[in-house]
Amino acid sequence: MNKSVYSVAQINGYIKGLIGEDFLLRNVSVRGELSGVKYASQGYVFFSLKDESGVLPCMVGSWDVKNLTFRLEDGQSVVVTGKIDVAQKYGQYRMMVKAVEREGVGKLYEQYLRLREKLRAQGLFDPQYKQEIPPYVRTVGVATSATGAVINDIKRVAWERNPYVKIVLAPCAVQGEGAAAQICRAIERLDSLGLDVIIVGRGGGSLEDLWCFNEESVAWAIFNCQTPVISAVGHESDFTIADEVADRRASTPSNAAEIAVFEAEALEGRLAAFRDLLRGGLLRRTAASQGRLLRMEKRLERVRPAAKVQLLRQRQQHDAQRLSLLMRQRAAGKREALGLLEARLKQKDPAVRAQLLLQRLLHDRQTLSSVMRRKAAGERERFKLLMARLEGRSPVRRLSGGYAFVEKGSVPVKSAAVLAAGDVITVRFSDGAADASVERVRKNEG
Repeated sequence: MNKSVYSVAQINGYIKGLIGEDFLLRNVSVRGELSGVKYASQGYVFFSLKDESGVLPCMVGSWDVKNLTFRLEDGQSVVVTGKIDVAQKYGQYRMMVKAVEREGVGKLYEQYLRLREKLRAQGLFDPQYKQEIPPYVRTVGVATSATGAVINDIKRVAWERNPYVKIVLAPCAVQGEGAAAQICRAIERLDSLGLDVIIVGRGGGSLEDLWCFNEESVAWAIFNCQTPVISAVGHESDFTIADEVADRRASTPSNAAEIAVFEAEALEGRLAAFRDLLRGGLLRRTAASQGRLLRMEKRLERVRPAAKVQLLRQRQQHDAQRLSLLMRQRAAGKREALGLLEARLKQKDPAVRAQLLLQRLLHDRQTLSSVMRRKAAGERERFKLLMARLEGRSPVRRLSGGYAFVEKGSVPVKSAAVLAAGDVITVRFSDGAADASVERVRKNEG
């Protein structure tokens, strides 16, 4: 009996033709959950569409990827539209996808847009109401599920950055009926604790899963919160009204912890650097102040009355020494001249000449003696006059005569204009000093 034998390519081509001619399979929409999503480098997107009883391989061509309105991720519930095709070489059928919609997204998305515009008009998104996240947070409140991965991710990242930060959890539902009311209560409870910052969030999901964060009550709870709020809802591609109202949006819950909590080790390094700068600055300023103090002490020493008196006395002693030296020099000169005359007399023997020279010598001695006495008397009078003038200018004598020397903070007071009621002054007398307080300042009239 003869039978027909076909090649693999013929059978695959036949099946491809049958499927391609089927009117239903040319343009069909299928509901399911995305699984194994892969974006290829060539621009294609591969994934499987599955439900509780089957799996359908799918591919989005590079020319259709640009028509996608959101990024495809595992677990999303979608409706895909396209045609069923056969990869003839491998004998596998798959769906060539032209469009992908999130299931039920149309109605919910319109509701989201209407509420978004309403809240925008009311000013909830206005940047002027955004609070700054404190740079050094010590306490962090978290409004999320107590059993999900979000709180664990936040704790892990926060404590890696700063093991001393305190995390306070206000557990609440983040999906389903009643979740919005629980989120509002959690925010209000955390806001009453006086924390530094609050993180509100959950993991990724479909639009329906994240819908409680698009509720108007949650938006107002975040807006009215006195504590800065970081929104961390879903993944980076997810966006909710809570993200726009919050003071800061984080791409993921882990990113929210990074934004909220500073790195303790980096802060310790900066503090150490600041301590070194401060210590060096203090040392430099201390050295400069000591130098100024020494210079001021030297200047003060020069202007003190006792120092001035001492300087005048030194000058008087110097003048007296110069006068004494001058007199000794003149006497020595006269003695030398007398010696010369005596020698000349001894050389010339005549008695008369000797007598004459002796008389002249006696006369010269008397003249010299008279001159020296007058000079000495004049110098003594000049010295007495200088001493009297010095004594008349001596601050010590003035103090002895009933006058006093007034200082304010070691600075001489030369005018009543520099004094004010309540100032503490020092009044110096010839035999001591007294500290006093100014009760009233009176200025001369006229």
